Amino acid sequence: MKISVKMILALALALIMLCSLGAAAFADSPILITKNPTNERHFVGEYAMFVAGANNYDRIEWRFTAPNGGDHSLDAFKAQFPACSVDGQGTPTLVIHNIQYGMEGWRAYCRFYLGSSCADTTGASIGVSAPAAPAAPVYNPPVYNTWGYLDYEPDYIIVDGVRIYSDGTTVYDDCEPDYIIVDGVRIYSDGTRVYDGYEPDYILVNGARVYPDGTIVY
Repeated sequence: MKISVKMILALALALIMLCSLGAAAFADSPILITKNPTNERHFVGEYAMFVAGANNYDRIEWRFTAPNGGDHSLDAFKAQFPACSVDGQGTPTLVIHNIQYGMEGWRAYCRFYLGSSCADTTGASIGVSAPAAPAAPVYNPPVYNTWGYLDYEPDYIIVDGVRIYSDGTTVYDDCEPDYIIVDGVRIYSDGTRVYDGYEPDYILVNGARVYPDGTIVY
């Protein structure tokens, strides 16, 4: 079967018309948002990721809304926060690195374009949390007993030359404590009596020596 030149031209023209009608139908179809980005909250210095989706679009732009309601492009957002970096413009996934304190209250949204028309996702908030405060140090009092102290010696008071500790321990520090002399006898704070190698004072009663401690010598 022979196909004439006219038939070939007619088929080509029909194909062109069908393609044009299909393109027009695609262009006239509305953009359908299939995924909105979700709210993100992170600590300072971390990163936030926003993901959007749609059907029937030909390009993507991520934009931002300030806490006061102002609309900003990505470049304007980065100018506000030069310490951060942003990846993913023109794609369905946007990543903001090095989150800053000032981003609290900002919102990110995605704008899908199809020809001269566009459709926006809902805005996702950028939440910034302060790092947790360090826990207060726990004070552990020293453990000690009546014979010795761990790590260091605690406070004490001195009474009559004797160190008296909080647990009642009495220490003489290898030296003789204070004493008083009564009738030639040294009487210490603990009641000890010492005669120091000599005979104490006495009185004579009917020829007998009577000492202060009651001893009687004839």
